[in-house]
Amino acid sequence: MTSPSMPIENLTKARQILADHEKRYRNSATRWKFSYRFLLLLSALFSGTSAIVAKLTYYKVPGPEDTAAILAAAAAIITTVIAALDFESNTRVNRKSRHQVSVLLLELEKSNTNSDDVLTQLQKVIEQRSEELNRAD
Repeated sequence: MTSPSMPIENLTKARQILADHEKRYRNSATRWKFSYRFLLLLSALFSGTSAIVAKLTYYKVPGPEDTAAILAAAAAIITTVIAALDFESNTRVNRKSRHQVSVLLLELEKSNTNSDDVLTQLQKVIEQRSEELNRAD
């Protein structure tokens, strides 16, 4: 139910805007989380494999020292990328923003909800997200 001064079109449009932002934040958080875990696992595999390759005596690997050094270097580079891009913070910020937008979507379902007020709150969520992401830089 809407207030007489709030046309249903405004609420529908506001709902769509919020749903779009919620989806965007959900997808972004998922990508950051997946990328973080994938790179972390890859780094661990490279690091562990480099230690094993360097000490293998049963199975001869051509240039074991070189192979081990390359794997160790790859692990170090991946770890540096993980730290530099701050995957955890990006995931957390996007998850938090998605949650805030979900709350705003519920707010729109209340009777006498003013879509302009909800969109103003969305503006604050977007600004806060930008500040948090820029703070990490």
